[in-house]
Amino acid sequence: MNLRKNIVGVESVDKALIILSCFKKINYPVSLTEISKLTSNHKSTTLRIIKSLEKHNYITKDVNGKYRIGHSINQIKDNYSDQLIWHDLIHKQLEHLTKISNETALFFIKQKNLRICILKSEPNTPVRHSIETGIPKSLSVGSSGKVLSAYSGIDIKNKDKIIKNGYLITFNEVPLLASVSVPLIKKDGELLGAMTLTGPSTRLSKKRCLYYVGALKSAAVKVRSELSN
Repeated sequence: MNLRKNIVGVESVDKALIILSCFKKINYPVSLTEISKLTSNHKSTTLRIIKSLEKHNYITKDVNGKYRIGHSINQIKDNYSDQLIWHDLIHKQLEHLTKISNETALFFIKQKNLRICILKSEPNTPVRHSIETGIPKSLSVGSSGKVLSAYSGIDIKNKDKIIKNGYLITFNEVPLLASVSVPLIKKDGELLGAMTLTGPSTRLSKKRCLYYVGALKSAAVKVRSELSN
């Protein structure tokens, strides 16, 4: 392995990010010389990196040969704002689900061949399913993983039944726990993730899980409706 090549690659990214950071407090076009001084890089190095940033519209050059932030930064900003909006919408519904069930409500997304809980709402009870967000988990265990798999086109057992029913209930796949999950799908058909209620299987019976299927589906519909507005 060429370690030097790898290091240079990382340094180039660092330098590019430092150049972009120059524009945090500067809202006017700046010259190559100014950017070079601000970043303490040689002009030749600065120009080479700027050319790459220009290519992808992160920096643009005006008629006077000075540089300003390009349109790609605005696209990232818009995407980030959209993400915050749907995070807030989902979390609001998770809190509602916890309130009516007194169980833990979770939102999982699929990343490659794993599922990750990125949002949660836990009840204020001593016995509950507590989960840490951001930790990758298997897709093959629990209702959330199987719902994500089925709606992602992965060939799993009872895939067609899961899609037909629009939910899945599992018991004790994780010892002493039960869970029920539904998909969260945007109007354009994009799968955002799975909304889940989970708790001790001694308390969250199959009958209770079935009862909360409607609440979960209603929560997913409300998020989808808000996202389309």
